[in-house]
Amino acid sequence: MSVPRCVACGCWRAYDLKTCTGCAYWAQRALERGEGRRCRECSTLLPDDHDYSRCELCHAARSDRDFEYSRKTAAARFPAGVRRLLVVRLAAGEHLTDVCADLGTTQQQVHGYKTYSAEWAEALDQALMAGRDPKLDHGSMNAYRHGRCRCPECREYKLNHDGWWRRPGRITRQRATAR
Repeated sequence: MSVPRCVACGCWRAYDLKTCTGCAYWAQRALERGEGRRCRECSTLLPDDHDYSRCELCHAARSDRDFEYSRKTAAARFPAGVRRLLVVRLAAGEHLTDVCADLGTTQQQVHGYKTYSAEWAEALDQALMAGRDPKLDHGSMNAYRHGRCRCPECREYKLNHDGWWRRPGRITRQRATAR
């Protein structure tokens, strides 16, 4: 005796029914939803877990709202009082990692807030430049790694020189195929 196949998906789990239990569930779910939920912007049908469609028009319409929401959230997580204290202590010459630990914030929040506020980016860079150690050779690996300097020059050096993908001994795909 052969087991009948599901009419909807073709699986062998149908047993005495025309459709398997999975297909019956989704069919019932579709009936319960009726026509379905639609996007608030362009009124296209949406999957269960989405509020907006992912078309370019909808994305463009809500990108300003999303950026403003992210800015407010970042400002709430990294309040103005903490920012002021951080700038004062950095200008006095303390290390960024120590100040962040004392104030209960992270370096990611400190640098991430620069996305939302150009004034903060400028104030942070000025404080880091004012409080940096004059004995260090800034813009070098030694100053960034061992001197714990996070001034703009040292960050730029770190960004351009200290990636594992840029190390001279690493075999790249182009060099490996040339052999």
